[in-house]
Amino acid sequence: MKAITQTLLSILIAILSFSFTLEEDITGKWLMDTAYGPLAIHFMEDGTYNVDLGNDGEIDVFGNYTLSNGEVTFKDNGGKMACPPELEGIYSYTLTGDEMIFHLVSDDCEDRAGDVWELTRVE
Repeated sequence: MKAITQTLLSILIAILSFSFTLEEDITGKWLMDTAYGPLAIHFMEDGTYNVDLGNDGEIDVFGNYTLSNGEVTFKDNGGKMACPPELEGIYSYTLTGDEMIFHLVSDDCEDRAGDVWELTRVE
């Protein structure tokens, strides 16, 4: 009986540990209203993103993102509105259904930095 209890306890601990290390799925297209008009961010499964300022179909920024411990790190790789690649932006995020909120942790790129981003998944 003791061996069964220890085995079940070990399985439970493994399941709980695994569930806390999983990052939420933010892939898809997200929209946000800004003072300059709509902004679309498309997060791909391969860890890349693109940004369409104005939601006009033109990619203005593209780069890579990583998720870790409830934070997303952005590194722009190119585009006419891109930040220099050495300036990473780090934001904590909360995801509730199709609503996501980013809160600034650190970002030395003034063009990207924002205290709070509120986004809605549209695809």
